[in-house]
Amino acid sequence: MESFGDVGDDLLMAGTLEPAKRGGTGPGELCALPDDLEREVREFAGQLREIFGMLHMSLGQYAALNYMDKGALSRYLSGRRIPARPFLDGLLGELTKARGRPVTTEVREHLHDLHLRALESRDKQAFQVQVVTDQLATATTELRETRNQVKSLQEVLAAREQQVEELIRDSRQLRAAWTDERERTQAEIGLLREQERERDQLLAEIETLQQRLTYARRRQIEAERRCRLLEAALESVGDPRAAEREEGATARDDESTESASPASSRSARGWPSGHQRMTYPAIERDPAPFTRESDWWPPPGEPWPEQAAAWRPPY
Repeated sequence: MESFGDVGDDLLMAGTLEPAKRGGTGPGELCALPDDLEREVREFAGQLREIFGMLHMSLGQYAALNYMDKGALSRYLSGRRIPARPFLDGLLGELTKARGRPVTTEVREHLHDLHLRALESRDKQAFQVQVVTDQLATATTELRETRNQVKSLQEVLAAREQQVEELIRDSRQLRAAWTDERERTQAEIGLLREQERERDQLLAEIETLQQRLTYARRRQIEAERRCRLLEAALESVGDPRAAEREEGATARDDESTESASPASSRSARGWPSGHQRMTYPAIERDPAPFTRESDWWPPPGEPWPEQAAAWRPPY
């Protein structure tokens, strides 16, 4: 019985090979390997025989289940002919189904390497074809993986581009809203400043109006006082002819009663003592003493002095 060489004879774990059991259908039914086989071919054929023995099938059963010629299967297992790579992969597939666990990548690569060495030792052209085929298979697998990767990356890229477009759109909307808000804020600031300027102007105008009002009230008071003074002066002056007649009558009365009335002597001399003489220059210089009628009004029964009778307002 041939061994598995570098792989080992009794590796019973999942995905490994184990030697065929004695008895029943298996390599025991096969003829011994010819002595004239190349070393690489003998090693590869021995590995095929051990794998086939693990299936516990006869040559006819395996050939029928896999739609192949029984004689061709026998030549593969005897080393007379080196099978193509699909036969080796199919044999490993049947082993996976029989054992219920897959063959490891290490065992598969080891068997592929034995197959290539066997081809190289017997058929250079077949070896070259197999090498190129293996390279094509590797390239095809890589192409499939890269296509899947490209598709996945395209999907991710499309999603990211969509996110970027949404972010750009949101950013534009925010910028537009911010611009509107800034313009609205600037307009409000301008309105606020205009209102502040208007407020300052109104405050200044109010201050000016208050000053003018104070001055106007003072002038009103002065005008009212002057009116009262002038009205009193006008009443005191009266009609000049009436004043002359009254003065003549008063003089005659004074002459008849001069000896009997002490006041007649005071009347002849003008204002009695304790009273001020009302003249226009005195009123113009200081009107305060004439604000009360008792300060300048003559006593009852006494005539007005000539100065008061002859006085006329300057207005």
